[in-house]
Amino acid sequence: MMLAGSINDRIGLFDDLGVSSRKEKTLANGTVSPAEQVVTVGRQLTRELYLGYEYGISSADQAVKLAYQLSKGWSVILRAGTAMSAESRYTLRFD
Repeated sequence: MMLAGSINDRIGLFDDLGVSSRKEKTLANGTVSPAEQVVTVGRQLTRELYLGYEYGISSADQAVKLAYQLSKGWSVILRAGTAMSAESRYTLRFD
Protein backbone atom coordinates (compact mmCIF):
# COMPACT_ATOMS: atom_id res chain seq x y z
CA MET A 1 0.00 0.00 0.00
CA MET A 2 3.02 2.26 -0.40
CA LEU A 3 1.57 3.78 -3.59
CA ALA A 4 -1.81 4.37 -1.93
CA GLY A 5 -0.08 6.13 0.97
CA SER A 6 1.86 8.47 -1.29
CA ILE A 7 -1.26 9.29 -3.31
CA ASN A 8 -3.15 10.03 -0.10
CA ASP A 9 -0.30 12.28 1.10
CA ARG A 10 -0.82 14.42 -1.99
CA ILE A 11 -4.63 14.44 -1.94
CA GLY A 12 -5.14 14.41 1.84
CA LEU A 13 -8.59 12.81 1.93
CA PHE A 14 -7.89 10.17 4.57
CA ASP A 15 -5.95 9.88 7.81
CA ASP A 16 -5.92 6.09 7.64
CA LEU A 17 -5.41 4.03 4.47
CA GLY A 18 -4.10 0.48 4.61
CA VAL A 19 -4.54 -3.25 4.96
CA SER A 20 -4.88 -4.93 8.36
CA SER A 21 -6.24 -8.15 9.82
CA ARG A 22 -9.45 -8.51 11.81
CA LYS A 23 -10.79 -11.29 14.05
CA GLU A 24 -14.34 -11.49 15.34
CA LYS A 25 -15.65 -13.34 18.38
CA THR A 26 -19.17 -14.77 18.38
CA LEU A 27 -21.04 -14.16 21.64
CA ALA A 28 -23.39 -17.11 21.20
CA ASN A 29 -20.71 -19.79 21.44
CA GLY A 30 -17.50 -17.84 22.10
CA THR A 31 -15.72 -18.96 18.94
CA VAL A 32 -13.18 -16.69 17.26
CA SER A 33 -13.22 -16.45 13.49
CA PRO A 34 -9.94 -16.78 11.56
CA ALA A 35 -8.13 -13.52 10.84
CA GLU A 36 -9.26 -11.82 7.64
CA GLN A 37 -7.39 -9.21 5.62
CA VAL A 38 -9.31 -5.94 5.57
CA VAL A 39 -8.79 -2.78 3.50
CA THR A 40 -9.32 0.22 5.78
CA VAL A 41 -9.99 3.85 4.85
CA GLY A 42 -10.75 6.41 7.54
CA ARG A 43 -10.65 9.98 8.73
CA GLN A 44 -10.20 11.49 12.20
CA LEU A 45 -13.14 13.92 12.38
CA THR A 46 -12.27 15.37 15.79
CA ARG A 47 -9.73 14.49 18.50
CA GLU A 48 -12.22 11.99 19.91
CA LEU A 49 -14.20 10.83 16.85
CA TYR A 50 -12.97 8.57 14.00
CA LEU A 51 -15.03 7.47 10.98
CA GLY A 52 -13.83 4.64 8.75
CA TYR A 53 -14.81 2.10 6.12
CA GLU A 54 -13.62 -1.52 6.12
CA TYR A 55 -13.79 -4.01 3.24
CA GLY A 56 -12.97 -7.69 3.71
CA ILE A 57 -10.70 -8.91 0.92
CA SER A 58 -11.69 -12.58 1.03
CA SER A 59 -15.29 -12.33 2.27
CA ALA A 60 -16.34 -8.99 0.70
CA ASP A 61 -17.83 -8.00 4.09
CA GLN A 62 -18.26 -4.25 4.38
CA ALA A 63 -18.60 -2.08 7.46
CA VAL A 64 -18.68 1.54 8.52
CA LYS A 65 -16.62 1.98 11.69
CA LEU A 66 -17.22 4.73 14.23
CA ALA A 67 -14.78 5.04 17.14
CA TYR A 68 -15.11 7.46 20.03
CA GLN A 69 -12.27 8.08 22.48
CA LEU A 70 -13.82 8.43 25.95
CA SER A 71 -10.53 9.02 27.79
CA LYS A 72 -6.80 8.49 27.28
CA GLY A 73 -7.05 4.69 27.28
CA TRP A 74 -10.75 3.99 26.90
CA SER A 75 -12.65 3.92 23.58
CA VAL A 76 -15.95 2.66 22.18
CA ILE A 77 -16.05 1.20 18.66
CA LEU A 78 -19.22 0.58 16.63
CA ARG A 79 -19.34 -1.26 13.29
CA ALA A 80 -22.40 -1.35 11.02
CA GLY A 81 -22.56 -3.26 7.77
CA THR A 82 -22.76 -6.89 6.74
CA ALA A 83 -22.36 -7.77 10.43
CA MET A 84 -23.12 -5.40 13.32
CA SER A 85 -20.77 -5.18 16.29
CA ALA A 86 -19.86 -2.99 19.23
CA GLU A 87 -16.86 -3.13 21.51
CA SER A 88 -15.34 -1.28 24.38
CA ARG A 89 -11.54 -1.17 24.36
CA TYR A 90 -9.11 -0.21 27.09
CA THR A 91 -5.49 0.32 26.08
CA LEU A 92 -2.62 0.56 28.55
CA ARG A 93 0.59 2.01 27.09
CA PHE A 94 4.11 1.71 28.42
CA ASP A 95 6.02 4.53 26.69
